[in-house]
Amino acid sequence: MLPTPLADSEALVFAQPLSAGCATAGSVWVVSDGGGMGRFVDGRRSLVDATLRSLVAVACTATEAIAVGPAGRVVTADIDLGTACTVRSVFVRGTEVWFVASDGTRAAVWRQDQSGLRRWGGC
Repeated sequence: MLPTPLADSEALVFAQPLSAGCATAGSVWVVSDGGGMGRFVDGRRSLVDATLRSLVAVACTATEAIAVGPAGRVVTADIDLGTACTVRSVFVRGTEVWFVASDGTRAAVWRQDQSGLRRWGGC
């Protein structure tokens, strides 16, 4: 389920440096380092999530944008990776969503699919 854009927030979309972007079937999504999530639909920009946080990567399925950042942060439907490690990347493979996290010498990869969330590694 995609978040609903905040009303009259067009000027806030570029308030912070952009760090990543992706596209769903009907929208283009961007995330920023220190800002939130922006959404572009039919040439209109809107700030979807104004919470000030660092988001470093985003991946899209046909209907959903999934953004990640430090301290195990995942912004989308309720997904908790159960880690304090920095989530550095997210990507989509078919119906699966993959997350990559690391801090120092610790690292892990998670896969979210229809059967649930699975982790490999020690982060």
